[in-house]
Amino acid sequence: MLESTPYFWEEEVKEVKKIINGKLYDRGKAKVVATSDNWDHEYGVSRTLYKTPEGLFFVYYQMRFEGKKEMLEAISKELAKKLYKSLPVHEMDYEEAFGELPEVDIDTILKRNE
Repeated sequence: MLESTPYFWEEEVKEVKKIINGKLYDRGKAKVVATSDNWDHEYGVSRTLYKTPEGLFFVYYQMRFEGKKEMLEAISKELAKKLYKSLPVHEMDYEEAFGELPEVDIDTILKRNE
């Protein structure tokens, strides 16, 4: 089973709506969960994690290199959690985004208290 399904566009699109595996992913109706808030200078990519009203997650990529300009990728909730932790700007807190509190890493907590 594929974890994600990418779709590419050759030109800029302001409102992206795409049906992937029978499910609608619409940037206009989805809420921003987290974002890179800047361009990754090594790869020229900006990433934004979205959540649909139905609770589905997708990543919207904007690229600054020739060829592909944008990409929408439907992702699983588990992959969305990992991406959320790696993105620096959170528009939603973890509980709002995923309906649960984040798992606590006891080793990280102990290191902070040393």
